[in-house]
Amino acid sequence: MSELTDKVLNELRDKDVRPVPAWRFVLNSALTWIGFGLFVLLGAQSVSIILFLLSDNDWSELGYFRGGPIGYAFTVLPYVWVAALVLLVTIAYLEFRKTKGGYRYRSFAVIGAVVALSMVAGVSLHSAGLGKRADAMFENHLPQYRRVVPRGIQIWDRPQAGRLVGEIENLGEDGSFDLVTPSGESWTVHPGKDHGGRMPPAFREGEPVRVVGEPSGDGGFDAKAVLPWGPGIEPSQRMHQLRHNGNLEESTDPARNTGEGQSRPSVHPAQPLGRQISQ
Repeated sequence: MSELTDKVLNELRDKDVRPVPAWRFVLNSALTWIGFGLFVLLGAQSVSIILFLLSDNDWSELGYFRGGPIGYAFTVLPYVWVAALVLLVTIAYLEFRKTKGGYRYRSFAVIGAVVALSMVAGVSLHSAGLGKRADAMFENHLPQYRRVVPRGIQIWDRPQAGRLVGEIENLGEDGSFDLVTPSGESWTVHPGKDHGGRMPPAFREGEPVRVVGEPSGDGGFDAKAVLPWGPGIEPSQRMHQLRHNGNLEESTDPARNTGEGQSRPSVHPAQPLGRQISQ
């Protein structure tokens, strides 16, 4: 036995193997747990942003979207943040596996626990308004953020998908009107064939509205419904920004660009009821 001991000791000396201090194991374990907690927290923040973006949409108008509620959910779902959540949960799972005894637990149990922790903490962060703040921070500091995470205006400014949003211009007696979109395009919106009266009184020139229908060619748009400014689009603040950006100013009449003519009154959100136009 002594010969074997001596042989092992000699081999350790030859390879210059030295014992590792206990504090290094403690530090490594602490860093692993900190990393696990950090990625769970980041996952919770992703959940809070997802909850904010989903709650910031008008879920009362699902019938006007192609595909109904499911189609609407897929339209407004923030895929970037869902992908970020999946990535963060995966990293948190791998960090937990590095902890002492982490290998003893089944994978689906660990992943389920990480998802549950992220969800519970994410709901709390959303309730505290941190999801909204984080989304605003990304929007203010990343110019391309809204292209990959559309919200409100970006979701509704899609004519080829049958949706328009903008300001009413040149309201006609037959209910037709021009609509200037946030991107600076001008569309002539026509009501349904059986609709021969004026637009409802809630809608007037300068009013921000959403329109559901189909493009009819030559800048025309056949409307199935005209809806008021909804939640998630921030009526007064957003329209103030849209009216004063370069694209929208250039797309309107010269009098507005040069400052001539009568200024419009401030725009207030319409009543939260959709206006159906029969076809």
